[in-house]
Amino acid sequence: MNNNNHNRYDITLLQRQELSKLAAASIFLACKLCNEQRRIRDVINIQHVLQMQECDGIDDQTNPPALDEQYWESKRDMVNMEQTLLRVIMFDVNVCYPHRIMILLWEENVKADKNGDANAWKKILKAAWRSLNDSLFHVDSLMCSAPSLACASLSLALDEVQCHDTTSNIHVLHEWWCWMDVTQKEMVEVKQKLLEAARISKLLVPTPTFLENTGE
Repeated sequence: MNNNNHNRYDITLLQRQELSKLAAASIFLACKLCNEQRRIRDVINIQHVLQMQECDGIDDQTNPPALDEQYWESKRDMVNMEQTLLRVIMFDVNVCYPHRIMILLWEENVKADKNGDANAWKKILKAAWRSLNDSLFHVDSLMCSAPSLACASLSLALDEVQCHDTTSNIHVLHEWWCWMDVTQKEMVEVKQKLLEAARISKLLVPTPTFLENTGE
C-alpha cells in the first residue's frame, strides 16, 4: 500500500473515531432536550458496546468499560463535544426536520398521480429519505435550509428512479418545489451537495455486508 492510501485510511479512521464521539454527544444532548435524560455513563456504555461490535463482534459476555483513566477521558470528551455542538447550532435547539417536509411533498405528488406506479413512488420515498440521512455527514448540506434539503432530496430520488426504471409510470406536479418557496436554482445547488454527502456517507459508514447481499 502506498503512502497516499495510508493517508486516506488514516484520515478516514480518524473521521470515524470523531464521528463516534459526535454521535454519542448528540444522543446525550437529545435525551436532555426530550426530557429523557440519561447519565453520561449510560451513553458511554452504549458507545463502547457498538465499538466492540464493529471491531470484534459482540456477545453476552461483553462488559461495560472499566472506570479507569480512559473512561474519565471519554467523559471529558463527551462534555466538550456537547458544548461544541451547542455552539455550532448557536444554542438553537428548535429543529425543523427536512424529512417531514419531504414526506408532505411526496404525499401531495402521490395524491395527484392517481394512476401512477405505487411501487415506483415507494422507491422514490426510500431514496429521498436515504439522501436526507446522508446529509448528516456533510457540513455544507447541513447549512442548507430544511425546505431546500427536502426539495433537493425528493428531486434526486425522482431522477434516480426515472433514470434506472424507465418502465415506471409516474407524473409529478408542475414546479412542486415552489410550494416551499425554493427556487429551481437553489434546488439544483443543494442537489449537488447531497450527491457529495452521499459519497462521504459511503466512505464513513460502509453498507453492512448483509444489506449489500439483500440489495438494500
